[in-house]
Amino acid sequence: MKILIISDLHSDNYTQFARLLDSGVNSRLQACLDVLSQVNGICQSKEITDIFFLGDLFNSRTAVPIDVYYLVYEKLKEISDDREIWLLVGNHDLFLKRGNKISSTYPFESICHVI
Repeated sequence: MKILIISDLHSDNYTQFARLLDSGVNSRLQACLDVLSQVNGICQSKEITDIFFLGDLFNSRTAVPIDVYYLVYEKLKEISDDREIWLLVGNHDLFLKRGNKISSTYPFESICHVI
């Protein structure tokens, strides 16, 4: 087993220092998606079998924009076609600060191991 560890992507439509790209995607969100593409490339070239994402996939605990959610989900779905993804729920992924099970990553259970 070869693993890759990543954390704290904090995907969001940040407005500060961002611009709208021709594709309609926020430039800072695109940077997050580019990181996931780089992760996929590294995994392919290094024959990585498992990715451990150590939390904070999203930036906001109370509202994730639909485009952010969709694009990140699709990117992780693409990556998960060739390897296992272990997605730990981070504090920014939980709806409440106190340990409950309401999280933005719950629906990812169809493509990842959500822990």
